[in-house]
Amino acid sequence: MVLSEGEKNRGVLFTAPLPPKPAENSGNTSEPPAPTKQGKRIAAYVLGATSLGFLATFAVFASSGKQKQNEAEKCKPYCPQATADAMHSRYLVGDISLGLALVTGGLGSYFYFSPGSSSAQVSGRATLRAPDRFVPTPEMQTDVARRIQAQIATRS
Repeated sequence: MVLSEGEKNRGVLFTAPLPPKPAENSGNTSEPPAPTKQGKRIAAYVLGATSLGFLATFAVFASSGKQKQNEAEKCKPYCPQATADAMHSRYLVGDISLGLALVTGGLGSYFYFSPGSSSAQVSGRATLRAPDRFVPTPEMQTDVARRIQAQIATRS
């Protein structure tokens, strides 16, 4: 198309081809796949190992805090503030580690014992169930009949 100088209000019609429709089973979906049972098991093992690490940290800092507490008992009324602060901070780190061990252990147990994904969850489609007293309308019946006839015609 060539436009000349001074040409105004000229209508231009442009037709673009439609993008190809994606195949239904192409595997390229915009939704991320649901976690598989194997992925959940790996998460469970990682969280379990992390929980054990937090338990070990709790044991080390709780015993270290107890040791500082025993030192403070010897010099009871005249202990320096640094001894009490050291004992308090070690107990605090131990308590936080114990809390984190319980949380990660609980999450690991949840992932380990939760069931894996089913095929309905992986496909990302919800399944609908018809009510118990479902009565099809005449329009539905003719539509179903047309579909059945079309399937029979394509097979023969």
